[in-house]
Amino acid sequence: MTVANTTRCRLHLLYSDELVKTRTDSVFRSMLHQLARNDENEVNTKLLKKALMYRNRTQHLTKVEGTEVALSFGVRWHKIATL
Repeated sequence: MTVANTTRCRLHLLYSDELVKTRTDSVFRSMLHQLARNDENEVNTKLLKKALMYRNRTQHLTKVEGTEVALSFGVRWHKIATL
């Protein structure tokens, strides 16, 4: 399943180092993993669901493939050249 093309981008992030993008993508993936476990007794899961509901992002989160993880959280990456 992929993220729908109608997902609205809310945040544009500029980066020059691929490591920054990779680390951030890893955080997004761990958040999706936490949600997939659906452990209602765990505080982290409750806080994550509450934060995503507050930001109206719960309807955009689906199983994603490849580089679309950030897009499901409303993030669009833009690579910039370094000086």
